[in-house]
Amino acid sequence: MVIRKQRRVKSRWLVALTGFVMSLGQMPIDQPLATFISLAFLGWLWNKEKPNSKEAMVWGGYLGFPLFSVSFFWIIEPFMIKPHQTGWLAPFALAGMVIFLTSILVLAFYLASIFSKGRKDFHRLLILGVFLTSSELLRSEGFLSFPWGLISATWINTPVAQSLSLFGPYWLSAVTIFSGIILSHLSLGTLTSCVLMISLYVYGLARLDDPVLERSKATLIRVVQPNVKQADKWLETRATEFFEKQITLSSIQPRSQITIWPETSVTFFPESEPKKLEKISKSIDSFLIFGARRYDVKNVKLYNSAYFLSIDGKIEKIYDKSRLVPFGEYIPLGDLVSKFGVFGLATDGITGFSPGLGPRLVSADGLPTVLMAICYEAIFTTDFTNAKAKAEWILQITNDSWFGKFNGPQQHLVAARMRAIEQGLPLVRSANTGISAIIDPYGRVLGQIRLDQEGVLDRMLPNRLDPTPYAKITGKRLQISLMSLLILTICYLIFKSRINLRK
Repeated sequence: MVIRKQRRVKSRWLVALTGFVMSLGQMPIDQPLATFISLAFLGWLWNKEKPNSKEAMVWGGYLGFPLFSVSFFWIIEPFMIKPHQTGWLAPFALAGMVIFLTSILVLAFYLASIFSKGRKDFHRLLILGVFLTSSELLRSEGFLSFPWGLISATWINTPVAQSLSLFGPYWLSAVTIFSGIILSHLSLGTLTSCVLMISLYVYGLARLDDPVLERSKATLIRVVQPNVKQADKWLETRATEFFEKQITLSSIQPRSQITIWPETSVTFFPESEPKKLEKISKSIDSFLIFGARRYDVKNVKLYNSAYFLSIDGKIEKIYDKSRLVPFGEYIPLGDLVSKFGVFGLATDGITGFSPGLGPRLVSADGLPTVLMAICYEAIFTTDFTNAKAKAEWILQITNDSWFGKFNGPQQHLVAARMRAIEQGLPLVRSANTGISAIIDPYGRVLGQIRLDQEGVLDRMLPNRLDPTPYAKITGKRLQISLMSLLILTICYLIFKSRINLRK
């Protein structure tokens, strides 16, 4: 009995260590093989120990706690912008996130144990893979809708990431999970795993060997990163200083054709300040896309928006952000809690933000048609549908000062690079501070402005590629196909289990 207990405790700590090592595949550590080997070790331990359903649930907790604590440590940063007001909420935010995500893993391990009972070792590994894949899909597209820090994201700096152009992030996560889990099963599992991963690697090498053709019409893009601290950003005494800083940075010779300012780069409401818009246009002599709040007085709604300002200072188009950050831009049950003056960390006390209706595809005179994303929106792969292949590029404006320095901005950049690969489109990213960058359609960073640096980045807009298989099929269809396959597999397992019980 004592030996059995010691063995159980040892296996739990091995699972916890596995969760920690698995997290090292995410930025900024960026060790994808650590994640892959962790999956292989987990598969080996799963078959060696064969935990019962209760013990499997414990395994889920021991795996999830270190995995999600390290991967999503940045979640505390927004609460530390004003530590005297909201700092006390930081540990609760991290704990709540980790507990919720871990509970999904607990359920996955429980179900995997139930359906693995009495199965052969290889089948046990496949069943574990089914439920681990389901857990990632559930937290990404289920109630929480949080596809951040996916298993597939760990491959971003390797040729394997190019397979995102074939079937997107969820299928790549599924292939990675299954390949890692079955690797420990000698002969059949090892062979299958190696064939799958080598095939993806070779495909990536071949794709990266294709050149990016130059655009027939050269377009010089200027990305501005003002590097304004979030704690100072909304101070009335410094608003003019920050405004003038962006104009000065934008006016550096030679002038660009398109200038990009980050999310909420101005503190005023643009429609109410035509003289300031006129000053911008005269100073920078360029088409400008910038972030600002938009207030709909009639309907009492606040939007987080991107403004498209022509060279003569006229507002050509407005894009309203449609995916809002929970607890940042809105509070669940907002109508109720707003009575107590609680609107979200990023609302500046006016009211909670309202979601826009799009469209995400924006066209304006003198501007290559663009797929827009504001901040958080870049993590949602299925929102990026290049309708009839009209978009020439993707633009993300963001304010990553909310995410601190440790791993939030780096992981956010990875999500943007994944969207570029999936759609075969170049991506331009302007951050208040964070990592501003210009990215080619293969997800490679052509130039960047690092964290906590002020400056500008000038590059010619890369050409787009032909629509990728992922873009043609659309992410939603591939997501539905993966979900359907997993559901059918689970239904088959349930049916077969009942047949065995009757026998």
